[in-house]
Amino acid sequence: MLVTMPYGNGRLTPDDSSAPVLPIYVFQFLETLPKLSDIVFDDSTVGVQLQDLYFFARIAKQTPLRHLSFSSEYGSAASGEPIAGPEGLVSLSVRWYVTDGQDPGSAMSHLYEFLRPSLGTLTFLELHDDPIFDFHVLGDACTSLRILEYTTYSQSPQVLKKVAEMFPHVADLAMLFQACVWTVC
Repeated sequence: MLVTMPYGNGRLTPDDSSAPVLPIYVFQFLETLPKLSDIVFDDSTVGVQLQDLYFFARIAKQTPLRHLSFSSEYGSAASGEPIAGPEGLVSLSVRWYVTDGQDPGSAMSHLYEFLRPSLGTLTFLELHDDPIFDFHVLGDACTSLRILEYTTYSQSPQVLKKVAEMFPHVADLAMLFQACVWTVC
């Protein structure tokens, strides 16, 4: 079963503080679908609140969830303990709009913990709007990954080396280096 939810109006921007968040009752409904394998929230103007990420792990324990796509809430600040994501995902697409709370690096620590449980099974990973993602923090190399789509604000060519080390079997790589000009001599 595939759930696609174009929830927003498509006219909001990531800077819009009035962007809607996904209501709890949607997660509660998804938990009642025992054969749910895909969840795709395809409207990036609707965000999942950071404190609601735990629902994805709960849903994955009750269903054969393998494919997940969502956006985090715009401008939310990381707080509290990071939430572990679902285990056993084959594909994951995340638009990460979480900012650091009181602690520098807290937004990324939340994203790392969300990704970690599925690293051994992911074949497709898409990460958008990440400041600078340190793939080495995830631990051992992810040998199952074959397709990586990554948007970054990093201006370091070292990010390519880190990607190659962390994902040695990637056959399809799409990287967008935003706000970055490289000169090759």
